[in-house]
Amino acid sequence: NEITLGTNPNDSIAWYHKARCYTWLGFYDKALKSFDKSLSINPIIPGCEFYLFGKGLLLHYLNRVDEAEKVYVELIKKNGDFKYNGYWGVAEIEKNRGNFDKALKLYDACVKSMPNNIILWNDKSVLQLQLGLLQEANESFDVAININPKVYTLLNNKGVVLEYLNDFERAMNYYDEVLEIVPNFDLTLNNKASLLKKMNGGK
Repeated sequence: NEITLGTNPNDSIAWYHKARCYTWLGFYDKALKSFDKSLSINPIIPGCEFYLFGKGLLLHYLNRVDEAEKVYVELIKKNGDFKYNGYWGVAEIEKNRGNFDKALKLYDACVKSMPNNIILWNDKSVLQLQLGLLQEANESFDVAININPKVYTLLNNKGVVLEYLNDFERAMNYYDEVLEIVPNFDLTLNNKASLLKKMNGGK
């Protein structure tokens, strides 16, 4: 990147990659300045969306939440193909603030903007589960699993929802499916053991 910037100091992509390198190295102030430089060179979409999200994530990581939120909102206002990243960022902030209804609406905006992203569907489903919206969580996990039926964490979470819905046999089927993919996945092993005990009357 230094070589690239030496020949072309107005290369916004090089400044973006430099910002990421500084982030990995822990030079956060330099990283933020490099993100700002990349944005000053190229403030239009689609390129700037990556720069904004990178800056927002770093501010979020540094617990500069209010600043991160402003960056995420700016990303949403760009109204580009990657605005879902902005929705996701604000959703995470609102969730951590305890504003779960707001967070859920933002996750709805996420999956509407990027309907085939299983990570977004999983995040939405987990929050629905935490809020006791069991049927809604069950349906959201179904959407995610239909997109990719081999993601074992989704299959485990689907089993958890079914267990809460007292559909023990189907829950066990999902746990078994997880263990076919990852035989030593501790979370599912524990879930299965707990469910077996429950099915045997606590014995």
